[in-house]
Amino acid sequence: MAGQLWCDKHRPGSLDDLTYHDELSVRLQKLASAGEFPHLLFYGCSGAGKKTRINCLLRELYGPGALRVRTSTKPYKVSKTKTIDLTVLSSQYHIEMNPADAGIYDRIIVQEVLKNMASVHSMNTNQKENLKLFY
Repeated sequence: MAGQLWCDKHRPGSLDDLTYHDELSVRLQKLASAGEFPHLLFYGCSGAGKKTRINCLLRELYGPGALRVRTSTKPYKVSKTKTIDLTVLSSQYHIEMNPADAGIYDRIIVQEVLKNMASVHSMNTNQKENLKLFY
């Protein structure tokens, strides 16, 4: 069995453990505890800490089991004749994918995933158990 990567082993596990952008962590903690969670878009350059902050937020909202993921490959129809298979990590609470793997079709795939989530999952933000994060 391969060992755990150093960066994963020492990655902060909660919003309290994050030592950068303290005001953002405090704001996310307040939103999580209030139960009124808006739609959020995290953006920034590679390595800026988006995934770490989102994982901490998932733990804050749903507990340590929130990050038990399964891997699957899903086909996305990007044109009448072209389908692209993308690897997706997902749990009951979130979907993680890299649309850049689809090249010039990344925008189409993101739109399809968001449309699907909106049609299948309740987007009522007052019920945090129905919230689904996509990153």
